[in-house]
Parts: sequence; structure tokens; C-alpha cells
Amino acid sequence: MVHLPQPKTPYGVPSRVELWEGLFVPWRTCLLEGVEAPVGGEVSVELEGLLFLGVATASPSPLERVCWGLPAWRKEVGPMGFQDVDAATLLRWIAGQVGAKIQVDLQAPQRRHYALPRLPAYQAVERILSPWGAGAVAHELDGGVLYVGPASRSPHYGVLHVLREQEVAVARDLGGRTYLKIAPLPRLRLLHRVRWPEGEGRVVEHRLVLAPKGSYHEVYLV
Repeated sequence: MVHLPQPKTPYGVPSRVELWEGLFVPWRTCLLEGVEAPVGGEVSVELEGLLFLGVATASPSPLERVCWGLPAWRKEVGPMGFQDVDAATLLRWIAGQVGAKIQVDLQAPQRRHYALPRLPAYQAVERILSPWGAGAVAHELDGGVLYVGPASRSPHYGVLHVLREQEVAVARDLGGRTYLKIAPLPRLRLLHRVRWPEGEGRVVEHRLVLAPKGSYHEVYLV
């Protein structure tokens, strides 16, 4: 559908790349084929800039690697207890404990008591955010940074992509969501806005596939 330069990694040029992110987990997932990255080793993918940064977490086959972003947020912290502390201060403290990067934007801080068992740092984030419900999100930013705060104040929120008719192969109403199959758009991120000739929506999940037999982008919008 569109010509792109080859993606590159420190371990060579992969034969296939799949990149997925959604609001269900805070980090990006990348599947690489055709490279021999060591499991546990850092992996980056460059394509029109930094597409992915993380670690190889599994090797389903000798030349296949499953990679996850935000590795520091899967380290364990705790047990810990805090009295009369606001969430933003606590989140930054947890980031410091695991050596992670964070960008917090929580207005009107709620000061609370917290008692957290030993658990992965990202699960601690989820517990701290539970009083906000859908009013706060946690997702990965480029460069391995975790954003925590309202979706509307995410650095991604103000970005708009305008697609031409020939760039959209499929547009389907899923009842509350819209599915698009489009030409690869490596700069697309969660919470970006997409406008095409028949509509407009905000990205809540997407999957980029780069392969010799065909490259495409599947996008879910609300």
C-alpha cells in the first residue's frame, strides 16, 4: 500500500515486525522475526524515528522474539505504606525505586493512606489510580516513559493524522468502535486522532505489521 524504509534493530534488519499497543496494558509489544536478540537484552526498532524500545522477553523460535516496552515497570516494589500522601508524589517515588521514567499529570491531588504489598511496579500504579476509574490512563510514551494522567492531557492527545481515501483499505463500524485497515503509519500512537474521508476517531488500540508479503496497520478508534 505504501513504500517504507526497512526497520532496523541493533541485531540487524528483521524480516517481519509486528507492533501492538492498547489501553489494556501500559507498554508496547513488539514481535520480531529474523533476528537473534538475546532474551533479556535491550531491543530498539528504528523506522522513521524510534518505533520501539524495550527488552526481548521470550523466544518462541530461534529467529523469533517477543519484546515488551517499559521493562523497569515490571520490577517489584514494596511492601510499603504511606500516610497522607498525594498520588503524584507516590508514583514518582515508585519510579525512582525501580529506575523508571514517568510523566505524571494528576490535577487536584488526593491525599490518602496507602498500604501496598510487594508487587510489580505497574500493578502498584494500577492500584494507586483505582480511585480515578476511567478518569486516568497509563500508557507508554516514546523513549520508554510511562505517562499517567487524564487521557486529554497526554502528549499524544493533540496529534491528528489525516488520511486520504486511497490510504484506507477497510473502514468498519463495530458498534461503539471503528476498525480501520490502512497503509502503515509508523508515527501513529495511542490517543492520536485519525480523520479519514468518512469519519474521525481517537486511537484506543492499533497493530502495525511490516512484512515482505504485505505491510498494513489495523487501528481501533472511538
